[in-house]
Amino acid sequence: MRKVELYVRSEKQLSPTTHQESGTCEHTATGQVEVFRPHGKLKFEQTKTLRESDKRALEIVGAIAKEKGWRVEVVDLSSYMGKMKASLKGVRSTPVMFIGGQKIEGVPTREQLLSL
Repeated sequence: MRKVELYVRSEKQLSPTTHQESGTCEHTATGQVEVFRPHGKLKFEQTKTLRESDKRALEIVGAIAKEKGWRVEVVDLSSYMGKMKASLKGVRSTPVMFIGGQKIEGVPTREQLLSL
């Protein structure tokens, strides 16, 4: 089974989400219940995404690996271990992949991968 190492870099993004609190408000002086007024609060969630070139490389490699039975290891340069592995292999930009000792930089074509 052939092993493919694919080096990518994820980026953190903040995505806004809305959160609505529900309930009623009781007036403290009179004890009467006031009209329901929902309070919307804007919150942000942190997500990781890949750049377009890294996504394309992952799609192409994933499709061919599935056909050929290759094992794919994805290394994220935004993690500490990913930075260390990339440093040892001399990877400075993404996407980069190593297949059978050969290094391919940039988004590979289907033909490039099948010729290996």
